[in-house]
Amino acid sequence: MSSLNISIDIDTDDNDFVCLDHRKTFEIICHQCNLLLCSKCSTDHNKQYEHNSFCDHINDIKQSLYKYQSHSESLLLEKLTTENNNNKNNNSKSIFEKNRILEVWETIKSSNSYFRKLESTESEIKDHFHQMHQYLVVEEQRYQQPIQESKSKTLETIKNNIEELKHIVNIINLEGSTRYESDIDQSSDKSDEDDYNNSADTTDSYSIESIMESLDRNHSLLCFIESKDKTVFDISGCNGRSSYKDIESLILHSIQMYNQQFKKSYVKPNPPPDYQLYTEPINTTMIKQVVDQSINLSIKQPSHLKNIYSIPGFVHSPPLLPDTHLFFAHQDKGAIIWDFRSKTSKYLHFDFDFTNTQSSIVSVGEHLYVFGGSNNLDKYMIISKKTLKGKIHMLPLDDSSNSWISACHDGKNHIYLVKTLPKLQMMTITLYDIKSMKFEQQHRFIGANSQIMSVFYNGLFYSFSKNQDNILILDPIKGTHKFFKTLKFKETLAACTDGVGNVFLHSEELFIRINLDHMKLFTLSPVKINSKVQDNAAKPQTLSMTYYRSSDKEHFIFLFGSPSTQRYSIETNTWLPDVFSSYQIYKNSLCPTITYQI
Repeated sequence: MSSLNISIDIDTDDNDFVCLDHRKTFEIICHQCNLLLCSKCSTDHNKQYEHNSFCDHINDIKQSLYKYQSHSESLLLEKLTTENNNNKNNNSKSIFEKNRILEVWETIKSSNSYFRKLESTESEIKDHFHQMHQYLVVEEQRYQQPIQESKSKTLETIKNNIEELKHIVNIINLEGSTRYESDIDQSSDKSDEDDYNNSADTTDSYSIESIMESLDRNHSLLCFIESKDKTVFDISGCNGRSSYKDIESLILHSIQMYNQQFKKSYVKPNPPPDYQLYTEPINTTMIKQVVDQSINLSIKQPSHLKNIYSIPGFVHSPPLLPDTHLFFAHQDKGAIIWDFRSKTSKYLHFDFDFTNTQSSIVSVGEHLYVFGGSNNLDKYMIISKKTLKGKIHMLPLDDSSNSWISACHDGKNHIYLVKTLPKLQMMTITLYDIKSMKFEQQHRFIGANSQIMSVFYNGLFYSFSKNQDNILILDPIKGTHKFFKTLKFKETLAACTDGVGNVFLHSEELFIRINLDHMKLFTLSPVKINSKVQDNAAKPQTLSMTYYRSSDKEHFIFLFGSPSTQRYSIETNTWLPDVFSSYQIYKNSLCPTITYQI
Protein backbone atom coordinates (compact mmCIF):
# COMPACT_ATOMS: atom_id res chain seq x y z
CA MET A 1 0.00 0.00 0.00
CA SER A 2 1.41 3.35 -1.05
CA SER A 3 1.56 6.24 1.37
CA LEU A 4 1.32 9.97 0.86
CA ASN A 5 4.85 11.39 0.97
CA ILE A 6 5.08 15.10 1.73
CA SER A 7 8.43 16.86 1.37
CA ILE A 8 8.92 20.39 2.73
CA ASP A 9 12.15 22.35 2.44
CA ILE A 10 12.86 24.58 5.45
CA ASP A 11 15.84 26.91 5.52
CA THR A 12 15.58 28.73 8.81
CA ASP A 13 17.96 29.51 11.65
CA ASP A 14 17.20 27.59 14.87
CA ASN A 15 17.17 30.89 16.77
CA ASP A 16 14.07 31.88 14.80
CA PHE A 17 12.12 29.20 16.66
CA VAL A 18 12.85 30.54 20.13
CA CYS A 19 10.56 32.98 21.90
CA LEU A 20 12.57 36.16 22.55
CA ASP A 21 10.44 37.10 25.53
CA HIS A 22 10.62 33.81 27.40
CA ARG A 23 13.60 32.11 25.71
CA LYS A 24 11.44 29.05 25.16
CA THR A 25 11.01 27.00 22.02
CA PHE A 26 7.90 27.62 20.00
CA GLU A 27 5.41 24.79 20.43
CA ILE A 28 2.09 26.27 19.37
CA ILE A 29 0.73 28.06 16.30
CA CYS A 30 -2.35 30.30 16.24
CA HIS A 31 -3.99 29.84 12.85
CA GLN A 32 -6.12 32.92 13.26
CA CYS A 33 -3.16 35.27 13.77
CA ASN A 34 -0.54 33.03 12.14
CA LEU A 35 1.73 33.49 15.17
CA LEU A 36 4.20 31.02 16.70
CA LEU A 37 3.86 30.83 20.48
CA CYS A 38 5.69 29.25 23.37
CA SER A 39 3.69 27.75 26.22
CA LYS A 40 3.72 31.00 28.24
CA CYS A 41 2.89 33.14 25.23
CA SER A 42 -0.05 30.88 24.47
CA THR A 43 -1.61 31.48 27.88
CA ASP A 44 -1.33 35.25 27.57
CA HIS A 45 -2.47 35.20 23.92
CA ASN A 46 -5.64 33.21 24.63
CA LYS A 47 -6.52 35.37 27.64
CA GLN A 48 -6.27 38.48 25.46
CA TYR A 49 -7.87 37.25 22.22
CA GLU A 50 -9.69 34.04 23.18
CA HIS A 51 -8.13 32.21 20.25
CA ASN A 52 -7.83 28.88 22.03
CA SER A 53 -9.99 27.18 19.36
CA PHE A 54 -7.57 28.35 16.65
CA CYS A 55 -4.36 27.13 18.35
CA ASP A 56 -2.61 23.81 17.67
CA HIS A 57 0.23 22.24 19.65
CA ILE A 58 3.12 20.73 17.69
CA ASN A 59 2.53 17.32 19.31
CA ASP A 60 -1.07 17.27 18.07
CA ILE A 61 0.06 18.31 14.61
CA LYS A 62 2.77 15.62 14.48
CA GLN A 63 0.38 12.95 15.66
CA SER A 64 -2.16 13.94 13.02
CA LEU A 65 0.47 14.03 10.27
CA TYR A 66 1.71 10.61 11.31
CA LYS A 67 -1.78 9.17 10.98
CA TYR A 68 -2.15 10.62 7.52
CA GLN A 69 1.28 9.36 6.45
CA SER A 70 0.22 5.79 7.18
CA HIS A 71 -2.84 5.87 4.93
CA SER A 72 -3.18 5.60 1.21
CA GLU A 73 -4.26 8.69 -0.65
CA SER A 74 -7.87 7.55 -1.10
CA LEU A 75 -8.24 6.64 2.58
CA LEU A 76 -6.56 9.89 3.56
CA LEU A 77 -9.04 11.99 1.61
CA GLU A 78 -11.93 9.97 2.96
CA LYS A 79 -10.64 10.41 6.50
CA LEU A 80 -10.03 14.13 6.02
CA THR A 81 -13.50 14.64 4.60
CA THR A 82 -15.14 12.73 7.44
CA GLU A 83 -13.16 14.51 10.13
CA ASN A 84 -13.69 17.88 8.51
CA ASN A 85 -17.45 17.37 8.42
CA ASN A 86 -17.48 16.21 12.01
CA ASN A 87 -15.45 19.23 13.06
CA LYS A 88 -17.88 21.55 11.31
CA ASN A 89 -20.85 19.88 12.97
CA ASN A 90 -19.23 19.80 16.40
CA ASN A 91 -17.73 23.27 16.01
CA SER A 92 -14.43 21.96 17.39
CA LYS A 93 -10.95 23.10 16.46
CA SER A 94 -9.43 21.84 13.20
CA ILE A 95 -5.82 21.25 12.44
CA PHE A 96 -4.66 23.30 9.44
CA GLU A 97 -4.14 20.49 6.96
CA LYS A 98 -7.62 19.09 7.46
CA ASN A 99 -9.18 22.09 5.77
CA ARG A 100 -6.48 23.37 3.49
CA ILE A 101 -5.45 20.09 1.88
CA LEU A 102 -9.03 19.47 0.88
CA GLU A 103 -9.36 22.99 -0.50
CA VAL A 104 -6.18 22.59 -2.53
CA TRP A 105 -7.26 19.18 -3.77
CA GLU A 106 -10.73 20.43 -4.75
CA THR A 107 -9.18 23.41 -6.53
CA ILE A 108 -6.84 21.15 -8.48
CA LYS A 109 -9.64 18.77 -9.42
CA SER A 110 -12.09 21.53 -10.36
CA SER A 111 -9.39 23.35 -12.36
CA ASN A 112 -8.60 20.14 -14.20
CA SER A 113 -12.28 19.56 -14.93
CA TYR A 114 -12.65 23.15 -16.09
CA PHE A 115 -9.63 22.79 -18.39
CA ARG A 116 -11.08 19.59 -19.89
CA LYS A 117 -14.36 21.39 -20.42
CA LEU A 118 -12.51 24.21 -22.19
CA GLU A 119 -10.79 21.62 -24.39
CA SER A 120 -14.14 20.06 -25.21
CA THR A 121 -15.69 23.44 -26.04
CA GLU A 122 -12.67 24.35 -28.15
CA SER A 123 -13.04 21.05 -30.02
CA GLU A 124 -16.76 21.69 -30.60
CA ILE A 125 -15.98 25.13 -32.04
CA LYS A 126 -13.34 23.62 -34.29
CA ASP A 127 -15.72 20.87 -35.47
CA HIS A 128 -18.46 23.44 -36.07
CA PHE A 129 -16.28 25.61 -38.29
CA HIS A 130 -14.87 22.50 -39.96
CA GLN A 131 -18.40 21.65 -41.06
CA MET A 132 -18.77 25.16 -42.42
CA HIS A 133 -15.43 24.83 -44.19
CA GLN A 134 -16.48 21.49 -45.68
CA TYR A 135 -19.67 23.10 -46.91
CA LEU A 136 -17.67 25.86 -48.61
CA VAL A 137 -15.38 23.25 -50.19
CA VAL A 138 -18.40 21.37 -51.56
CA GLU A 139 -19.89 24.61 -52.87
CA GLU A 140 -16.57 25.53 -54.48
CA GLN A 141 -16.42 22.13 -56.18
CA ARG A 142 -20.03 22.50 -57.32
CA TYR A 143 -19.16 25.73 -59.11
CA GLN A 144 -15.86 24.43 -60.46
CA GLN A 145 -17.14 21.07 -61.75
CA PRO A 146 -18.78 22.29 -65.00
CA ILE A 147 -15.72 24.46 -65.68
CA GLN A 148 -13.39 21.50 -65.16
CA GLU A 149 -15.53 19.26 -67.39
CA SER A 150 -15.52 21.91 -70.12
CA LYS A 151 -11.74 22.29 -69.77
CA SER A 152 -11.28 18.54 -70.20
CA LYS A 153 -13.49 18.46 -73.32
CA THR A 154 -11.70 21.51 -74.73
CA LEU A 155 -8.27 19.87 -74.26
CA GLU A 156 -9.52 16.78 -76.06
CA THR A 157 -10.77 18.96 -78.91
CA ILE A 158 -7.40 20.70 -79.18
CA LYS A 159 -5.55 17.35 -79.25
CA ASN A 160 -7.81 15.90 -81.97
CA ASN A 161 -7.57 18.99 -84.14
CA ILE A 162 -3.77 19.23 -83.72
CA GLU A 163 -3.55 15.61 -84.87
CA GLU A 164 -5.67 16.39 -87.92
CA LEU A 165 -3.67 19.54 -88.67
CA LYS A 166 -0.49 17.47 -88.42
CA HIS A 167 -1.73 15.08 -91.14
CA ILE A 168 -2.73 17.95 -93.41
CA VAL A 169 0.64 19.69 -93.00
CA ASN A 170 2.50 16.43 -93.67
CA ILE A 171 0.56 15.92 -96.91
CA ILE A 172 1.39 19.45 -98.00
CA ASN A 173 5.06 18.88 -97.22
CA LEU A 174 5.30 15.58 -99.11
CA GLU A 175 5.95 17.50 -102.35
CA GLY A 176 9.27 18.66 -100.96
CA SER A 177 10.17 15.42 -99.22
CA THR A 178 13.03 14.52 -101.67
CA ARG A 179 14.83 17.78 -100.97
CA TYR A 180 14.16 17.33 -97.28
CA GLU A 181 15.74 13.85 -97.27
CA SER A 182 18.88 15.20 -98.89
CA ASP A 183 19.20 17.82 -96.17
CA ILE A 184 18.70 15.16 -93.54
CA ASP A 185 21.55 12.99 -94.94
CA GLN A 186 24.03 15.85 -94.90
CA SER A 187 23.35 16.74 -91.29
CA SER A 188 22.67 13.29 -89.84
CA ASP A 189 25.69 13.28 -87.56
CA LYS A 190 24.90 16.66 -86.12
CA SER A 191 21.18 15.93 -85.73
CA ASP A 192 21.91 12.67 -83.92
CA GLU A 193 23.99 14.57 -81.40
CA ASP A 194 21.31 17.28 -81.05
CA ASP A 195 18.59 14.68 -80.63
CA TYR A 196 20.55 13.06 -77.83
CA ASN A 197 21.20 16.32 -76.03
CA ASN A 198 17.67 17.72 -76.53
CA SER A 199 15.58 14.59 -76.08
CA ALA A 200 14.05 15.92 -72.86
CA ASP A 201 13.21 19.27 -74.45
CA THR A 202 11.72 17.52 -77.51
CA THR A 203 9.45 15.39 -75.29
CA ASP A 204 8.19 18.52 -73.53
CA SER A 205 7.58 20.16 -76.90
CA TYR A 206 5.08 17.43 -77.81
CA SER A 207 3.06 18.01 -74.60
CA ILE A 208 -0.33 19.69 -74.77
CA GLU A 209 0.91 22.38 -72.40
CA SER A 210 3.76 23.27 -74.80
CA ILE A 211 1.38 23.30 -77.77
CA MET A 212 -1.01 25.65 -75.95
CA GLU A 213 1.85 27.96 -75.00
CA SER A 214 2.78 28.15 -78.71
CA LEU A 215 -0.84 28.95 -79.54
CA ASP A 216 -0.71 31.79 -77.00
CA ARG A 217 2.46 33.21 -78.56
CA ASN A 218 1.61 32.74 -82.29
CA HIS A 219 -1.51 34.28 -83.72
CA SER A 220 -1.18 32.97 -87.32
CA LEU A 221 -1.24 29.40 -88.63
CA LEU A 222 2.12 29.74 -90.42
CA CYS A 223 3.91 31.03 -87.32
CA PHE A 224 2.43 28.28 -85.22
CA ILE A 225 3.52 25.54 -87.65
CA GLU A 226 7.02 26.97 -87.89
CA SER A 227 7.31 27.06 -84.09
CA LYS A 228 6.63 23.30 -84.05
CA ASP A 229 8.34 22.24 -87.30
CA LYS A 230 10.96 20.21 -85.41
CA THR A 231 8.46 18.39 -83.23
CA VAL A 232 4.72 18.16 -83.93
CA PHE A 233 5.00 18.96 -87.66
CA ASP A 234 8.35 17.24 -88.34
CA ILE A 235 7.97 15.41 -91.72
CA SER A 236 11.16 13.41 -91.10
CA GLY A 237 9.00 11.03 -89.11
CA CYS A 238 7.04 9.97 -92.24
CA ASN A 239 8.02 6.34 -92.89
CA GLY A 240 7.32 4.01 -95.75
CA ARG A 241 7.99 6.42 -98.62
CA SER A 242 10.42 3.96 -100.24
CA SER A 243 7.58 1.53 -101.01
CA TYR A 244 6.01 4.01 -103.40
CA LYS A 245 7.22 4.38 -107.03
CA ASP A 246 6.66 8.12 -107.07
CA ILE A 247 5.66 10.97 -104.84
CA GLU A 248 2.25 11.20 -106.51
CA SER A 249 1.28 7.76 -105.25
CA LEU A 250 2.39 8.68 -101.75
CA ILE A 251 0.31 11.86 -101.75
CA LEU A 252 -2.82 10.08 -102.98
CA HIS A 253 -2.46 7.33 -100.41
CA SER A 254 -1.89 9.86 -97.63
CA ILE A 255 -5.07 11.74 -98.58
CA GLN A 256 -6.97 8.44 -98.61
CA MET A 257 -5.69 7.61 -95.10
CA TYR A 258 -6.56 11.12 -93.90
CA ASN A 259 -10.12 10.80 -95.19
CA GLN A 260 -10.49 7.40 -93.62
CA GLN A 261 -9.32 8.66 -90.19
CA PHE A 262 -10.90 12.10 -89.98
CA LYS A 263 -13.66 12.62 -92.56
CA LYS A 264 -15.95 9.79 -91.47
CA SER A 265 -15.73 10.60 -87.77
CA TYR A 266 -16.04 14.32 -88.19
CA VAL A 267 -19.14 15.84 -86.64
CA LYS A 268 -19.53 19.56 -86.37
CA PRO A 269 -19.22 20.24 -82.66
CA ASN A 270 -21.85 22.11 -80.71
CA PRO A 271 -20.75 25.52 -79.54
CA PRO A 272 -19.19 25.25 -76.10
CA PRO A 273 -21.16 26.72 -73.18
CA ASP A 274 -20.46 30.40 -72.65
CA TYR A 275 -20.07 30.70 -68.91
CA GLN A 276 -20.65 34.12 -67.39
CA LEU A 277 -19.50 34.57 -63.83
CA TYR A 278 -20.95 37.37 -61.75
CA THR A 279 -19.30 38.09 -58.43
CA GLU A 280 -19.71 40.79 -55.84
CA PRO A 281 -17.52 41.64 -52.86
CA ILE A 282 -18.24 39.14 -50.10
CA ASN A 283 -20.70 40.55 -47.59
CA THR A 284 -18.79 39.79 -44.41
CA THR A 285 -21.61 41.28 -42.34
CA MET A 286 -24.05 38.71 -43.71
CA ILE A 287 -21.54 35.91 -43.18
CA LYS A 288 -21.00 37.04 -39.60
CA GLN A 289 -24.76 37.07 -39.12
CA VAL A 290 -24.97 33.49 -40.39
CA VAL A 291 -22.11 32.45 -38.10
CA ASP A 292 -23.67 34.19 -35.10
CA GLN A 293 -26.95 32.49 -35.89
CA SER A 294 -25.34 29.03 -35.91
CA ILE A 295 -23.00 29.37 -32.92
CA ASN A 296 -22.97 31.36 -29.73
CA LEU A 297 -20.34 31.45 -27.00
CA SER A 298 -21.44 33.17 -23.82
CA ILE A 299 -20.41 33.25 -20.19
CA LYS A 300 -22.97 31.51 -18.05
CA GLN A 301 -24.18 33.75 -15.28
CA PRO A 302 -23.29 32.43 -11.79
CA SER A 303 -26.31 30.99 -10.01
CA HIS A 304 -26.12 33.54 -7.19
CA LEU A 305 -26.55 36.37 -9.71
CA LYS A 306 -29.62 34.92 -11.43
CA ASN A 307 -33.19 36.00 -10.82
CA ILE A 308 -32.21 39.39 -9.48
CA TYR A 309 -35.68 40.67 -10.30
CA SER A 310 -38.43 39.84 -7.87
CA ILE A 311 -40.82 39.15 -10.76
CA PRO A 312 -40.68 35.52 -11.98
CA GLY A 313 -39.07 34.86 -15.30
CA PHE A 314 -36.23 37.39 -15.24
CA VAL A 315 -32.95 35.58 -15.77
CA HIS A 316 -30.99 38.37 -17.46
CA SER A 317 -29.65 41.68 -16.32
CA PRO A 318 -28.45 44.32 -18.78
CA PRO A 319 -24.94 45.65 -18.22
CA LEU A 320 -24.79 48.71 -16.01
CA LEU A 321 -23.59 51.60 -18.14
CA PRO A 322 -22.70 55.05 -16.83
CA ASP A 323 -23.94 58.38 -18.15
CA THR A 324 -27.42 57.22 -19.06
CA HIS A 325 -29.61 59.86 -20.67
CA LEU A 326 -33.31 60.07 -21.41
CA PHE A 327 -34.41 61.63 -24.68
CA PHE A 328 -38.08 62.61 -24.77
CA ALA A 329 -39.48 64.67 -27.61
CA HIS A 330 -42.57 66.87 -27.80
CA GLN A 331 -44.87 68.21 -30.49
CA ASP A 332 -43.24 71.65 -30.62
CA LYS A 333 -40.35 70.35 -32.71
CA GLY A 334 -38.14 69.93 -29.69
CA ALA A 335 -36.84 67.48 -27.13
CA ILE A 336 -35.51 67.37 -23.58
CA ILE A 337 -32.36 65.47 -22.60
CA TRP A 338 -32.35 64.29 -18.99
CA ASP A 339 -29.06 63.18 -17.39
CA PHE A 340 -29.84 60.56 -14.73
CA ARG A 341 -26.46 60.95 -13.04
CA SER A 342 -26.36 64.73 -12.63
CA LYS A 343 -30.16 65.10 -12.61
CA THR A 344 -29.91 67.97 -15.07
CA SER A 345 -31.72 68.64 -18.34
CA LYS A 346 -31.12 70.32 -21.69
CA TYR A 347 -33.70 71.80 -24.03
CA LEU A 348 -33.23 71.17 -27.75
CA HIS A 349 -34.95 72.41 -30.90
CA PHE A 350 -35.02 70.62 -34.25
CA ASP A 351 -36.54 71.43 -37.60
CA PHE A 352 -38.40 68.13 -37.36
CA ASP A 353 -41.94 67.24 -36.22
CA PHE A 354 -41.82 64.23 -33.87
CA THR A 355 -45.56 63.49 -34.06
CA ASN A 356 -46.26 59.76 -34.57
CA THR A 357 -42.63 58.71 -34.22
CA GLN A 358 -43.02 56.82 -30.91
CA SER A 359 -41.90 53.57 -32.52
CA SER A 360 -39.47 54.86 -35.13
CA ILE A 361 -36.62 56.07 -32.90
CA VAL A 362 -33.50 53.89 -32.62
CA SER A 363 -30.21 54.28 -30.74
CA VAL A 364 -27.15 52.99 -32.64
CA GLY A 365 -23.59 53.80 -31.62
CA GLU A 366 -23.09 57.56 -31.36
CA HIS A 367 -26.40 58.51 -32.99
CA LEU A 368 -30.17 58.48 -32.62
CA TYR A 369 -32.23 57.77 -35.74
CA VAL A 370 -35.84 58.97 -36.14
CA PHE A 371 -37.79 57.89 -39.24
CA GLY A 372 -40.90 59.42 -40.83
CA GLY A 373 -43.90 60.58 -38.83
CA SER A 374 -47.24 62.06 -39.81
CA ASN A 375 -45.61 65.35 -40.94
CA ASN A 376 -42.29 63.91 -42.21
CA LEU A 377 -43.33 61.42 -44.86
CA ASP A 378 -40.16 61.98 -46.88
CA LYS A 379 -37.68 62.67 -44.06
CA TYR A 380 -35.63 61.03 -41.37
CA MET A 381 -33.20 62.61 -38.93
CA ILE A 382 -29.88 61.51 -37.44
CA ILE A 383 -29.03 63.10 -34.08
CA SER A 384 -25.50 63.09 -32.66
CA LYS A 385 -25.43 62.04 -29.01
CA LYS A 386 -22.31 64.14 -28.43
CA THR A 387 -23.22 67.41 -30.15
CA LEU A 388 -27.02 66.96 -29.81
CA LYS A 389 -27.42 68.31 -33.32
CA GLY A 390 -29.67 66.71 -35.90
CA LYS A 391 -29.26 66.32 -39.64
CA ILE A 392 -32.26 65.66 -41.88
CA HIS A 393 -32.07 63.21 -44.80
CA MET A 394 -34.52 62.15 -47.48
CA LEU A 395 -36.72 59.14 -46.78
CA PRO A 396 -37.78 57.29 -49.97
CA LEU A 397 -41.50 57.48 -50.73
CA ASP A 398 -43.08 54.25 -51.95
CA ASP A 399 -46.45 52.55 -51.79
CA SER A 400 -46.05 52.06 -48.04
CA SER A 401 -46.96 54.66 -45.47
CA ASN A 402 -44.17 56.55 -43.68
CA SER A 403 -46.60 58.18 -41.26
CA TRP A 404 -46.15 55.29 -38.80
CA ILE A 405 -42.94 53.25 -38.77
CA SER A 406 -41.75 50.67 -36.27
CA ALA A 407 -37.93 50.55 -36.22
CA CYS A 408 -35.26 48.46 -34.52
CA HIS A 409 -31.53 47.78 -34.87
CA ASP A 410 -30.33 44.26 -35.73
CA GLY A 411 -27.18 44.74 -33.64
CA LYS A 412 -25.03 44.88 -36.73
CA ASN A 413 -25.26 47.22 -39.72
CA HIS A 414 -28.97 47.48 -40.44
CA ILE A 415 -32.10 49.12 -39.05
CA TYR A 416 -35.35 47.29 -39.79
CA LEU A 417 -38.29 49.54 -40.71
CA VAL A 418 -41.79 48.06 -40.54
CA LYS A 419 -44.38 49.96 -42.59
CA THR A 420 -47.84 49.30 -44.04
CA LEU A 421 -49.26 49.25 -47.58
CA PRO A 422 -52.86 50.36 -46.92
CA LYS A 423 -54.02 49.98 -50.53
CA LEU A 424 -52.71 46.42 -50.78
CA GLN A 425 -53.50 45.51 -47.19
CA MET A 426 -49.89 44.43 -46.66
CA MET A 427 -47.04 45.04 -44.27
CA THR A 428 -43.46 45.57 -45.45
CA ILE A 429 -40.01 45.39 -43.87
CA THR A 430 -37.35 47.68 -45.32
CA LEU A 431 -33.67 47.44 -44.38
CA TYR A 432 -31.73 50.66 -43.85
CA ASP A 433 -27.96 50.21 -44.26
CA ILE A 434 -26.29 52.38 -41.61
CA LYS A 435 -23.00 52.66 -43.51
CA SER A 436 -24.26 53.27 -47.04
CA MET A 437 -27.50 55.02 -45.90
CA LYS A 438 -29.45 53.06 -48.52
CA PHE A 439 -32.92 51.53 -48.21
CA GLU A 440 -33.91 48.11 -49.55
CA GLN A 441 -37.31 46.46 -49.20
CA GLN A 442 -36.88 42.85 -48.09
CA HIS A 443 -40.16 41.29 -46.90
CA ARG A 444 -43.91 41.61 -47.42
CA PHE A 445 -46.70 40.13 -45.32
CA ILE A 446 -50.44 39.99 -45.81
CA GLY A 447 -52.35 42.29 -43.47
CA ALA A 448 -51.94 46.06 -43.12
CA ASN A 449 -51.08 46.10 -39.44
CA SER A 450 -49.33 49.00 -37.79
CA GLN A 451 -46.73 47.73 -35.34
CA ILE A 452 -46.35 49.29 -31.89
CA MET A 453 -42.76 48.03 -31.47
CA SER A 454 -40.10 45.85 -33.10
CA VAL A 455 -37.03 44.28 -31.54
CA PHE A 456 -34.15 41.98 -32.46
CA TYR A 457 -33.30 39.25 -29.96
CA ASN A 458 -31.07 36.16 -30.33
CA GLY A 459 -30.96 36.48 -34.12
CA LEU A 460 -34.74 36.72 -34.55
CA PHE A 461 -36.87 39.71 -35.43
CA TYR A 462 -40.00 40.31 -33.33
CA SER A 463 -42.68 42.85 -34.25
CA PHE A 464 -45.70 43.58 -32.05
CA SER A 465 -49.02 44.61 -33.58
CA LYS A 466 -50.68 47.81 -32.44
CA ASN A 467 -54.26 46.71 -33.06
CA GLN A 468 -54.15 42.91 -33.21
CA ASP A 469 -53.24 40.25 -30.65
CA ASN A 470 -50.28 38.76 -32.52
CA ILE A 471 -46.51 38.94 -32.75
CA LEU A 472 -44.60 38.55 -36.00
CA ILE A 473 -41.49 36.39 -35.55
CA LEU A 474 -39.09 36.47 -38.51
CA ASP A 475 -35.90 34.49 -39.06
CA PRO A 476 -33.94 36.81 -41.42
CA ILE A 477 -31.39 34.11 -42.29
CA LYS A 478 -33.86 31.38 -43.26
CA GLY A 479 -36.46 33.85 -44.53
CA THR A 480 -39.21 32.08 -42.57
CA HIS A 481 -41.81 33.69 -40.32
CA LYS A 482 -44.73 32.85 -38.04
CA PHE A 483 -47.30 34.64 -35.89
CA PHE A 484 -47.65 34.17 -32.15
CA LYS A 485 -50.98 34.94 -30.50
CA THR A 486 -50.76 36.86 -27.21
CA LEU A 487 -54.44 36.22 -26.37
CA LYS A 488 -54.47 39.18 -24.00
CA PHE A 489 -55.66 42.29 -25.80
CA LYS A 490 -55.83 43.70 -29.30
CA GLU A 491 -55.24 47.40 -28.69
CA THR A 492 -51.67 47.99 -27.47
CA LEU A 493 -51.10 51.61 -26.45
CA ALA A 494 -47.46 51.50 -25.30
CA ALA A 495 -44.52 49.10 -25.50
CA CYS A 496 -40.83 48.84 -24.61
CA THR A 497 -38.10 46.26 -24.04
CA ASP A 498 -35.29 45.85 -21.54
CA GLY A 499 -32.97 44.69 -24.32
CA VAL A 500 -32.41 41.22 -22.89
CA GLY A 501 -35.50 39.33 -23.92
CA ASN A 502 -38.37 40.96 -22.01
CA VAL A 503 -41.07 43.05 -23.70
CA PHE A 504 -43.60 45.17 -21.81
CA LEU A 505 -47.02 45.93 -23.36
CA HIS A 506 -49.71 48.20 -21.92
CA SER A 507 -53.34 48.58 -23.01
CA GLU A 508 -56.01 50.75 -21.44
CA GLU A 509 -56.63 48.17 -18.74
CA LEU A 510 -53.87 45.54 -18.84
CA PHE A 511 -50.10 45.53 -18.40
CA ILE A 512 -48.14 42.40 -19.39
CA ARG A 513 -44.57 41.22 -19.84
CA ILE A 514 -43.57 38.69 -22.50
CA ASN A 515 -40.36 36.70 -22.04
CA LEU A 516 -39.03 35.99 -25.55
CA ASP A 517 -36.80 33.11 -24.42
CA HIS A 518 -39.81 31.00 -23.48
CA MET A 519 -42.64 33.05 -25.05
CA LYS A 520 -44.35 33.21 -21.65
CA LEU A 521 -46.70 35.97 -20.54
CA PHE A 522 -46.83 37.54 -17.08
CA THR A 523 -49.59 39.85 -15.93
CA LEU A 524 -48.32 42.96 -14.15
CA SER A 525 -49.95 45.74 -12.21
CA PRO A 526 -51.44 48.26 -14.70
CA VAL A 527 -51.81 51.99 -14.29
CA LYS A 528 -54.95 53.94 -15.06
CA ILE A 529 -54.14 56.05 -18.09
CA ASN A 530 -56.02 58.54 -20.17
CA SER A 531 -54.93 57.70 -23.69
CA LYS A 532 -57.44 60.01 -25.39
CA VAL A 533 -55.10 62.93 -24.96
CA GLN A 534 -56.30 64.77 -28.05
CA ASP A 535 -59.60 66.56 -28.21
CA ASN A 536 -62.32 64.67 -30.07
CA ALA A 537 -60.08 61.58 -30.33
CA ALA A 538 -62.11 58.81 -31.95
CA LYS A 539 -59.96 56.07 -30.42
CA PRO A 540 -57.21 55.72 -27.82
CA GLN A 541 -53.88 57.28 -28.76
CA THR A 542 -50.57 55.43 -28.50
CA LEU A 543 -48.20 56.47 -25.74
CA SER A 544 -44.45 56.35 -25.37
CA MET A 545 -42.82 53.93 -22.93
CA THR A 546 -39.12 53.31 -22.23
CA TYR A 547 -36.98 51.14 -19.95
CA TYR A 548 -34.30 52.39 -17.56
CA ARG A 549 -31.94 50.49 -15.28
CA SER A 550 -30.59 52.65 -12.49
CA SER A 551 -28.66 49.93 -10.59
CA ASP A 552 -28.41 46.19 -10.09
CA LYS A 553 -31.45 46.36 -7.83
CA GLU A 554 -33.55 49.05 -9.45
CA HIS A 555 -35.22 48.83 -12.85
CA PHE A 556 -37.92 51.24 -14.01
CA ILE A 557 -40.28 51.85 -16.90
CA PHE A 558 -41.35 55.39 -17.78
CA LEU A 559 -44.73 55.96 -19.44
CA PHE A 560 -45.15 59.36 -21.10
CA GLY A 561 -48.24 61.24 -22.25
CA SER A 562 -50.96 59.65 -20.17
CA PRO A 563 -51.18 62.69 -19.80
CA SER A 564 -48.65 62.87 -16.96
CA THR A 565 -45.48 60.78 -16.76
CA GLN A 566 -45.80 57.52 -14.85
CA ARG A 567 -42.93 55.48 -13.40
CA TYR A 568 -43.15 51.73 -12.83
CA SER A 569 -40.83 49.74 -10.51
CA ILE A 570 -40.08 46.28 -11.88
CA GLU A 571 -38.87 44.97 -8.51
CA THR A 572 -41.97 45.95 -6.54
CA ASN A 573 -44.49 45.70 -9.41
CA THR A 574 -45.89 49.10 -8.44
CA TRP A 575 -46.36 52.50 -10.04
CA LEU A 576 -44.56 55.39 -8.36
CA PRO A 577 -45.09 59.16 -8.26
CA ASP A 578 -44.29 61.20 -11.33
CA VAL A 579 -40.70 62.45 -11.49
CA PHE A 580 -41.00 64.66 -14.59
CA SER A 581 -44.06 66.70 -13.64
CA SER A 582 -42.28 70.00 -14.32
CA TYR A 583 -41.97 69.11 -18.00
CA GLN A 584 -45.67 68.49 -18.61
CA ILE A 585 -46.08 71.94 -20.18
CA TYR A 586 -44.79 70.27 -23.34
CA LYS A 587 -47.13 68.02 -25.30
CA ASN A 588 -45.21 64.76 -25.49
CA SER A 589 -48.09 62.52 -26.50
CA LEU A 590 -47.52 60.71 -29.81
CA CYS A 591 -43.80 61.57 -29.51
CA PRO A 592 -40.85 59.23 -28.84
CA THR A 593 -38.77 58.61 -25.73
CA ILE A 594 -35.62 56.54 -25.46
CA THR A 595 -32.78 55.97 -23.00
CA TYR A 596 -29.23 55.84 -24.30
CA GLN A 597 -25.65 55.82 -23.05
CA ILE A 598 -22.61 57.86 -24.04
